[in-house]
Amino acid sequence: MDYKNVREWYIGALHRQFGHRAAELRFMQRHRILGGSNQILTVVVGTSAFGAIMSKFTHQWLIYIPLGFSLLAIALPAITRFLNYLPLAESHASARRKYGKITSEFQSVMAGCSPRQCMQFISDKSSWYADIMESAPPIPLDLWEEAGKEAENVGGDISGNMFHEVACLVEMSDDFLYSDSTIAPMPDQRRWRYSVTNARIRFYQKQLDISFDVEVVNPSTQEKEQYRCQGSGPMHNADGYITYTFCSPANEARWAGIMLLRIPSHGDIYGLWMTTNVNEDDKIPLGKISFHRQVKHD
Repeated sequence: MDYKNVREWYIGALHRQFGHRAAELRFMQRHRILGGSNQILTVVVGTSAFGAIMSKFTHQWLIYIPLGFSLLAIALPAITRFLNYLPLAESHASARRKYGKITSEFQSVMAGCSPRQCMQFISDKSSWYADIMESAPPIPLDLWEEAGKEAENVGGDISGNMFHEVACLVEMSDDFLYSDSTIAPMPDQRRWRYSVTNARIRFYQKQLDISFDVEVVNPSTQEKEQYRCQGSGPMHNADGYITYTFCSPANEARWAGIMLLRIPSHGDIYGLWMTTNVNEDDKIPLGKISFHRQVKHD
């Protein structure tokens, strides 16, 4: 899952939707101008009053004006067919509706799903999206550039209503053992050590996603193991409830657990974590975890 991919896909879809909308308006306007001009010229040239008025002028060259208008009235329909503005406008309108449909569906997904589910939506729609791109007419360059600016303004900061991602420094530790409804301090000889890097925490309305890489030192062997942690869950008021997994890229080892987090509007996020990776005596490890917020990650 990649927040940047979600953001770029959404802005790209808006970019094309706005570009086709602008192209539709431009070509429809040009079609109406040519079509309206042709109708006016046809009416004017076809009236006897026009010829009678022009015959009263004494300048010899003025008699050619009716002829010029007549030729223009004949040529305009051919020019209109050649420039093909109406079919172009209709093609852009069709593409605009398709992109509008997919961005509208995506916005509905974002209203109640996590970024991971948004990525699944993008994956499911990839072939349909490619078909739209292939069948859509090209957007004029000047309209494409303007549409890009509009798309950035509309979807560029999707943190307020959609995503907000923050880089964090994470501290986590083994602190307790839980067994038979009792909690005891973790003995030092059983305490694992954790070194966390590349931590990101993503806020999505009432949803929370976390991810980080962690190096774990086994207290028995002092060997180092590498894991990737990913988790997600709901937020209620200032509390987060995360289900997470630790996965090892080396040997496919994995285990799951939960985190209970306190999430103030500013400052550090802190709480407790526990894992299903129990010890031989079936005692469940519990620990403290804190996310120290850094700068916003765009």
